[in-house]
Amino acid sequence: MFAGLKFVENEALGMDLLSWYSFAQIPTLTSPVLGYLFISGFSVWFSAGNNGFHFNYYLGSSWTFSFLNIQEDTVSLGVNFFALWTTWYLRKKLGESRAKQSPDPAPAPGMPPAGQESRHG
Repeated sequence: MFAGLKFVENEALGMDLLSWYSFAQIPTLTSPVLGYLFISGFSVWFSAGNNGFHFNYYLGSSWTFSFLNIQEDTVSLGVNFFALWTTWYLRKKLGESRAKQSPDPAPAPGMPPAGQESRHG
């Protein structure tokens, strides 16, 4: 919600925040040592581990973080392809937005344009 409001206020900042928010949703990890899953919205992920290969999709919000969960005997690593695509798309649009910005801002009032010396006297 915060990133969406920032997007309305400042498109470049909003896209940057939203891309990091999406980036946090890319990996999924399950192991006895560490577990991580963060989903917000729509996700499509593929995971591989000691219990085989899995293709999953989810609509909604969910998160899991575990540390030293000894009861967990599954080890798997996954990628949320929707979050990966969203991150790529937002970073691409952010780059295009920044490229459109003028590289040489207008000089302050009373200052000569860049590359020209002031002549007094």
